[in-house]
Amino acid sequence: MDLSNSKFLRETPDFSAIPNLERLDFSGFTHLLYVHSSIGLLKKLAFLSLQNCSNLVRINFGYGSNLISLTVLRFSGCTKLETTPDFTSAENLKYLDFDGCASLSLVHESIGSLLKLTLLSLRDCSNLVSIPSTINAMTSLQTLDLCSCLKLNDLPVGQSFNSKSMASLIVLDLSFCNLHKVPDDIGVLTCLERLNLQGNKFDSIPSIMSLHRLAYLNLSHCYNLVTFSEIPPLTGYSSEFRPSSGGRYFKTVSGSRDHRSGLYIYDCPMHSMEHVWFGRLIEYPSHFRCGFDIVVPWLEKVVPQSFQPELAASSIIRIKNFNANEDWLGFVFYAVFEVNDIAKVSPPPHCSFSSSPVLHPIYLSFESEHTEEYFNIPIDFKPSKIVRSDHLWVIYISREHCHFVKTGAHITFKSQPGFKIIKWGLRSIFKQDFYNLQMDLCIIDDLERKYIRKRFLTCEHPVDFDDVTNDMTNPEPKIRLPYNWLVTEKDEVENIEAKTKENNLSNVGL
Repeated sequence: MDLSNSKFLRETPDFSAIPNLERLDFSGFTHLLYVHSSIGLLKKLAFLSLQNCSNLVRINFGYGSNLISLTVLRFSGCTKLETTPDFTSAENLKYLDFDGCASLSLVHESIGSLLKLTLLSLRDCSNLVSIPSTINAMTSLQTLDLCSCLKLNDLPVGQSFNSKSMASLIVLDLSFCNLHKVPDDIGVLTCLERLNLQGNKFDSIPSIMSLHRLAYLNLSHCYNLVTFSEIPPLTGYSSEFRPSSGGRYFKTVSGSRDHRSGLYIYDCPMHSMEHVWFGRLIEYPSHFRCGFDIVVPWLEKVVPQSFQPELAASSIIRIKNFNANEDWLGFVFYAVFEVNDIAKVSPPPHCSFSSSPVLHPIYLSFESEHTEEYFNIPIDFKPSKIVRSDHLWVIYISREHCHFVKTGAHITFKSQPGFKIIKWGLRSIFKQDFYNLQMDLCIIDDLERKYIRKRFLTCEHPVDFDDVTNDMTNPEPKIRLPYNWLVTEKDEVENIEAKTKENNLSNVGL
């Protein structure tokens, strides 16, 4: 039964007389105040959406409810919803969405009974104070999104995360939650591939040495962060925890091949670890699709010799005569930049990995006669407190996606008002470079970090190029497109399989 956008319905009917319903869609019922408790008797109901029912305050599945078939439950946009229902009778639920439920303050403790739940989103639940410790029991959960739960000052440390819980968790988003402490046991989430902690108030992070599959870590806007334990090492894994088993995220989320892996420590006073993170990702390509990037404070104020000569901010080049032998892995670009007027900064597209034509404040440009392909920086600059602080942006593009080598595209970095590119450069990466990094990362003493970075980045593979800064012959506006990543047959199959899974959930009950 699809009644979506019937805006004037104030209460639902009694469902007792229609027990065989499999799908109910009340999306957009902005006047809906009451859902009849007999809804809990619909044992064949597989899909229930109450999205954007902006006047719904609470829902009760009723005594003796039996929602044994319910798979998808959507409450996103129910801005007046104060509490969640009792989930005890919905034990087969897989997808639960409370995005933007701004009045929600309590989550029923029965949420722990949802052993088959794979996605739980409480994004933008700005009045949510805590989540129940029963969340421990959710062994199938793959995505937990708590972004912008502003009153979630703490998580039940030692209860929310333990070795027997969340064994399947791939994505954890705790960004902008005002957290003063990261749970001590976060390191037991050994399947975690993407961890977003940006915009919080903690000053340290517990050990994540066991998070061998971690490919995305965002610590931007963590103004108080001063200490951070080492990230997982490159070698010495047992077969059970080898990072090569990563990449589940790309197999479960359609379109995720455009979601970059990387390390982001923008607007944060912590030391950088770009050389270690670079090595972790490039050793195991299953961690990323197409390429990855890293944004860190530029602390050493020295550009590695392998990026010589340094290129001026306005320089435009075209690569020529490149020897793409079998040991070549790809290209690395870098740019040093600063934010010099935060008031001029425009917010980026909502998704940090967006393929939207809206340009971010800084981007890597590949320009031909009629088109411009761009590679955006995936940072939300708006909350920045650190102005005029230099940062380093490093981009890796793997071999099969470096079509600019053959096309002769004009390459440069560009910035919008409020930003300044200080310098930039590029280098090619070969297998020997990575071998040197593997050897050097056996040295873990902080005092030897500079040596590690120097040896890895000073292997010489010069790139021959022409300076074409003054050669642009077509000043007319270009067609702007996101960077054109090669889509392999494997990528296509992976995306189709993920999309099929999502469609199966969306279409359940049809």
